[in-house]
Amino acid sequence: GVAVWGLSAVGLGGIVSSDNGMADWDDHHGMVVDEPHVPRSEQGGLVPANGKCILCLALMILLVSIIIFASAVAFFVRDGELPFSLSDSVEDYVDSIDSDRIMEHLKAFQAIADANGGNRAAGLPGYDASVEYVVMALTENDVCEPQIQEFQIFQFEEVRPSEFHVVGADERLPIEEFSTMTYSGSGNVVGVASPPTGSPVGCNASDFSRFIPGHVAVVKRGECTFAEKATNAFASGAVGVVIFNEGTGSRMGVVYGTLGSLQDGPVFGTSYLVGESILASSSSVQLSMMADTAVVERTTANIICPWPVGEEVKTDKQIVVGSHLDSVPAGPGINDNGSGSATNLELAIQMAQGSLEIANQVVFCWWGAEEIGLLGSENYVESRRDTLDQIALNLNFDMTGSPNYIYGVYNGSDAEDVTIRKASYNIERLFVNYYESQELPYKLEPFTGRSDYGPFIEVGIPAGGLFTGAEVTKTEEERIKFGGLANAAYDPCYHKACDTVYNIDHIALLNNGRAAAYTLGTLSTMEDIDELVATSQSTDRRGRSLLQQHQRLWWKDDWM
Repeated sequence: GVAVWGLSAVGLGGIVSSDNGMADWDDHHGMVVDEPHVPRSEQGGLVPANGKCILCLALMILLVSIIIFASAVAFFVRDGELPFSLSDSVEDYVDSIDSDRIMEHLKAFQAIADANGGNRAAGLPGYDASVEYVVMALTENDVCEPQIQEFQIFQFEEVRPSEFHVVGADERLPIEEFSTMTYSGSGNVVGVASPPTGSPVGCNASDFSRFIPGHVAVVKRGECTFAEKATNAFASGAVGVVIFNEGTGSRMGVVYGTLGSLQDGPVFGTSYLVGESILASSSSVQLSMMADTAVVERTTANIICPWPVGEEVKTDKQIVVGSHLDSVPAGPGINDNGSGSATNLELAIQMAQGSLEIANQVVFCWWGAEEIGLLGSENYVESRRDTLDQIALNLNFDMTGSPNYIYGVYNGSDAEDVTIRKASYNIERLFVNYYESQELPYKLEPFTGRSDYGPFIEVGIPAGGLFTGAEVTKTEEERIKFGGLANAAYDPCYHKACDTVYNIDHIALLNNGRAAAYTLGTLSTMEDIDELVATSQSTDRRGRSLLQQHQRLWWKDDWM
């Protein structure tokens, strides 16, 4: 659904493409990496590169390289004194984290994606091969006997590529700058483009009170979920829905999002300029929308790795360390979230091979199906309903190597649930202590639950974690603080085919890996961890089902 601009033969300001428009990103860009031994699906196979795509990819790689160089000039890996720790061996654990070894895991994930259609999405062969790789690495390094926790997902897919046209008197001109929203319904419809008759964001049924049935609703992003906009439009007789971006800050380009459940007709996302051009036309614009979609039931899995095991290990104050292993279907997901998963894997390997005197059992986890709604972590928390009181806290690592990075730390003091606020703040301070000891800048990130720590905080378990940024634009103030480029996304390849091994900043990857090791090493060796993460949890809350809370967990910008 991603496309670029060409010239238009009609007066819509260039929203339709012509033959001289540049090509879309291709999922198979022919990247060459050192390929370690990785499991490959029988269905997999390397796909030759597209010539036009190589030029696009080269330009994106150049941009990412400039960003990484700009970041590196300002901030190198520090070698300062570690802050106070309860274990002398924590420093050795921190020093054992090496970015080259983390990159080897990322190269393996890249090779897996290259061999399996360009992605590692849940329910597809690339994800299954990623699970096999993590299990193999854990087993070969004697970390644990990994447990595979399977669960069912209902996965949206496009049966064939969608089409979006402006319908003229004598011709149909394609609009290529659009996406098919996840859980768009099927249909082949034509209708006059019309905005809501009330607020342009269409968040209330009353906004469509005078909407003409049979038209295509063109709705602005903002203030409510994409699903609410689409539901209101279809209930008022719209045959299709187009949601265009807000036109502020980073919200200019094509909208990519999920609707949560299958809709009654086609729902496309597009850019601010396309949406405004359609609505600003001096005459009525007819739009044609074709989508052929389905929801398919598939099996996917989490990986669970408790360490250490044995009668002498306390399991009543477990530390659950999680990272989602799946990518989006559009690309290999090396930063999102191969970076967090590879860091998690190296944390597990080095802990098992090191000399930490573990006081609290660590449960390393790799979640499936995060990209379609935090489903893996939700499934795990739900499966622990009777043993949730044994979990002391959750650490979450989601995107730790963004090329235009910030050092983001979840702001536990902002926890909505007051029962976990103090404990989550204490976890936050451990990460902050590390950055300050290394004279590294950091930024406190909103504690929203919009990644896999969400299901944990929903049941009263404190959490903390790291995040180097996604599609949001870096400000000038952040450029001064962290280096890199202002007015560019933290990760220009977020949810795109170019999220490859070339989309990783090695310095950020290392510093975050060591911050994670310091925090995890300190927590796992604390005999009196209760003093740090004490909460006022209620049994009733921990026994509550997460499956009914799912709509509250809007991940990043994908839901609204």
